[in-house]
Amino acid sequence: MKGKLKEEWELNKFQDKNLIDTIRQLEEEQTQINYALSHDIKESIRNINSFLELIHLKYEGRLDHGMVNYLTLITSTARRMEGLVNDISDFKLIGKDFNLKEVDTGELVKSVMKELSIEISYCCAKFDLGTLPTLQCDERSMRLLFKVLINNALKFRNKDRSPHIVMSSSIHDGMMQFSIKDNGIGIDPKFDQVIFDFFRQLHPRGAYAGNGVGLAMAQKVMRLHGGKIWLETSNSKNTEFKFKLPMYD
Repeated sequence: MKGKLKEEWELNKFQDKNLIDTIRQLEEEQTQINYALSHDIKESIRNINSFLELIHLKYEGRLDHGMVNYLTLITSTARRMEGLVNDISDFKLIGKDFNLKEVDTGELVKSVMKELSIEISYCCAKFDLGTLPTLQCDERSMRLLFKVLINNALKFRNKDRSPHIVMSSSIHDGMMQFSIKDNGIGIDPKFDQVIFDFFRQLHPRGAYAGNGVGLAMAQKVMRLHGGKIWLETSNSKNTEFKFKLPMYD
């Protein structure tokens, strides 16, 4: 009986090892396929854009209004395709070389603000930064999260007033919780879940820049940290995102 149990144990061990090896092999193959698809699509889009530029240069002033509109539409579509491919590539890279280390989130936010300084100056945005903590997190992905949320606050601003973005943090249930609130156009609470879906846009295509990937990225960042992000639905006149993550020792 003991011999039979040992044989079954060895067989299960062998099968588990084969399963793990198969999963790893499939992951490697998927990575190679994704890279090839991304690379080939980008190259094709670049070729399309190059030919369109040549057509514009060669036939400038000789095309009728209808043809110009067609070329403009093709150019816009190609650029959107390029943006989609770049967004997908960026989404896949989230978590690559994930590294928990001590990060001053206040300084991190200021760094993101410098990166977005042109957009901030353009719309005369004002910021109120509360006391933001130093905590253990992956700096690269957290930078992306803050950039997504700040950029959204600037992008979806109210045309009648300058953006005012308020950030704060506090400890809730042993986790560090952040709040980013703005005075923009707001989000209907009924969309509080779907806004985190991949390629989800609440506005007509072209009304605002972007492909509806930003909040999906932010959600992935929080999941990697063992945290959570959500839309505060108590007031649809303003937009307030909250997210929390564990306080690692």
